[in-house]
Amino acid sequence: LSADKYAFFCQFAKENNVLIYDGTTDSLYRQTVEMPKAILENNSVGIYEPFNKMGEDVFLNISYLNAVFRFDGEYFAPYKKLDFGKYGHIEDYYLPSDQATPTETAEYLIKNADKYVKFLATPMHTPSRLMFAVYHNVGGGRRALAVIDRNTGETMFVRGLKEGFSVFPNVSQQGEYVCRVEDVYYISECINEKVLDPKNRAILERLSEEDNPVLIRYKLKP
Repeated sequence: LSADKYAFFCQFAKENNVLIYDGTTDSLYRQTVEMPKAILENNSVGIYEPFNKMGEDVFLNISYLNAVFRFDGEYFAPYKKLDFGKYGHIEDYYLPSDQATPTETAEYLIKNADKYVKFLATPMHTPSRLMFAVYHNVGGGRRALAVIDRNTGETMFVRGLKEGFSVFPNVSQQGEYVCRVEDVYYISECINEKVLDPKNRAILERLSEEDNPVLIRYKLKP
């Protein structure tokens, strides 16, 4: 949150699932963000990148609530509630852990992927837009980019980018840049060599499938 203040999130805690540590006073205080019972009781659930930062704002993003919270200096307050209508209840498609294995849970989620929307990753913030990858198996593919206009509130779904690569989930943001780590095997889905500068094009040409995963940085348009 700052040089002396840190936040932690535990998705499996029924209460006090947000911990905030203040180093200036060596104190720890707690906040409860209510989660659906079906999510709390399922050990197949995962939130990979709950926090991100845009300018001085720090956000907590909880996909199972379709909600984004913003730190107000003391606690995380509601910032955006994403209304997906009848598709906004992914918790209804998680099988109880005492009745199904993680594999069976995943298969059930895939089978019902046309009945819910789930945002996959940390939302990306620009001065004019809020954007995040979503999973929804309707209209030509499971992955799309939801784009919210900050000024009008209008939302649209995008299946691809004009730069020539697919919508990317699992990013972390710092200012106007977002980063992701990807295996070389999948790199062609994340990068279009035609939009790279000569230095990065040369790096791309040297890569082989045996190489370590690659860190990719994207610059967001305003």
